[in-house]
Amino acid sequence: MSENTYRLVRFSDDYNLSDFDCGHDLCNSWLREHAASSIRAGVCAVYLLVEPADDCERVVGYFAINPTQVASSDVPSKQARGDGKVIIVDPDDSALVAFYVANGFRPCAVQGILACYLKVSTARALLG
Repeated sequence: MSENTYRLVRFSDDYNLSDFDCGHDLCNSWLREHAASSIRAGVCAVYLLVEPADDCERVVGYFAINPTQVASSDVPSKQARGDGKVIIVDPDDSALVAFYVANGFRPCAVQGILACYLKVSTARALLG
């Protein structure tokens, strides 16, 4: 049995995205239709998770890093007292919130906001 070897690479138009399907139509279409223009506009960086497939590499996942600013009133007071270093994710739909919470993130306590946060120190500990 062979092991898959995954690689994390910067987004490039060289990758075929037509077969990519993460199970969320909004995320699929954003990657195919908007990622390249968002990168060119300088509003984000996109990374692809790829695996070997036949004569090419197949995209099996992605994430985008977008700069953001968070008001201290949107962060629980316990975290605001710390060093303030957090990772913020802003899922596009409520179904994704459960995924992030299951992986250590905490929902922000702001009505109508789906954003979740994870302390950088917690992320470092989880990654070893």
